[in-house]
Amino acid sequence: MWGLHLKKRGDWWHYYRAIPVKFRDIEEKNLISFTLNTRNFSEAKLKAAQISTDLESEWQKAKERGVSLSSQNIARQYQAPAEI
Repeated sequence: MWGLHLKKRGDWWHYYRAIPVKFRDIEEKNLISFTLNTRNFSEAKLKAAQISTDLESEWQKAKERGVSLSSQNIARQYQAPAEI
């Protein structure tokens, strides 16, 4: 399916995706969105496909471990300052 999870805002392509219901217990947000930093539709499609694959894998691994991704993100945010 072409253009899955893509929206164009101005000249730029953005990735938009609702979190699948089966992963909402491990992800705090219901929707994720961010710029793909490209104006080229073909490039945006490739980036979005890779991001979707990576997200699905990360969500599945977190689900199997029973770990909240939001808590992992918070831990990463505080880890760098703690290492200084």
